[in-house]
Amino acid sequence: MERLNSAPEEEHTALAVDISDAEEFSARVSSMYKPKNGFFDQFENLGGVKKFISVTLATLKMWKNTKLAEMWEMWLKEL
Repeated sequence: MERLNSAPEEEHTALAVDISDAEEFSARVSSMYKPKNGFFDQFENLGGVKKFISVTLATLKMWKNTKLAEMWEMWLKEL
C-alpha cells in the first residue's frame, strides 16, 4: 500500500501534541475557544430550546412507530 504523504515519520512526530492527560488537554482547548457571535446564547435566551422541544413533540404524533414516539415523548418532556 502506498502512503499519500511520503514524508519521513520523524517530521510527523514533531507536529504531534502530547495529550496524555485528556482532562488537561480539554481544559487548554476550551480556554482557547472564544465564541464570536453568541448564536447559541441568543438561541437559548430567546426560548429556542423550548420551541425546539415543542415542535419535536408535535411531530411525534406523525410517527408510524407509536411505541418509539411514546419513548421519545417521555424523554423530551423530561428536558
